[in-house]
Amino acid sequence: MLTSVEKINTFIYVVDTGSFTRAAARLNLSKSVVSLHIKALESELSTTLLHRTTRQFTLTESGQALYQQFKPLLQQFDSAMDAVRTGTMQPQGPLSFSAAAESGGQFLLPQLPAFTQRYPLIRADYRVDHSLSDLIALKLDVVFRLGTLSDSGLRFRKLADFPVCYVATPEFIRQHRVTENSDPAALPFIANSNLTARFSRRPHLPAPDNRVFISGDPHYDTGTPGLQPAAGLVYP
Repeated sequence: MLTSVEKINTFIYVVDTGSFTRAAARLNLSKSVVSLHIKALESELSTTLLHRTTRQFTLTESGQALYQQFKPLLQQFDSAMDAVRTGTMQPQGPLSFSAAAESGGQFLLPQLPAFTQRYPLIRADYRVDHSLSDLIALKLDVVFRLGTLSDSGLRFRKLADFPVCYVATPEFIRQHRVTENSDPAALPFIANSNLTARFSRRPHLPAPDNRVFISGDPHYDTGTPGLQPAAGLVYP
């Protein structure tokens, strides 16, 4: 079935070429088909677009208004189609993404200047977040997370592995008598709840002057009222 866009496109060609015959040749159609397109468009709009004589035509007021409205639109449509065909169309529009403070600051933020330079038409919206709540409600296009993805309905791709090690204060080590052979599962410590895989024990205890700086929005869930953990997991 003939669409309104096709009929309007035929009308534009007729006006631009000044002839039904020349418009038919440009569109690879017969002159009678071009005439049918114009009649169908006039019937759809319930108005006359062209005053025809044997040798020429003139635009009516409605025809002039239609031409002025749709000529730029069809030019933009043709330009967009040409750009897609030649592969020159650049990505554009808003891009909302988020990452945890530690991974975003270390891996993503250093790449943003090069990304925005390569894709200047993209408006990047970076948010610091570590949750895996309703990403659709948050209107996020891409999220970067550490750990195991529990929601299988999300599309994901593994980017890299990351090291994890245990850290503790000297007081904690003395209080719990931690040695290289101690089982971390038997000790109270703060861990990322997204990291569900079992960690292998690593016999690297911190030196007395080691310090751990924590940033972001911490959430503690020890399960033991009044417990004050002094050990945890960090990403070197």
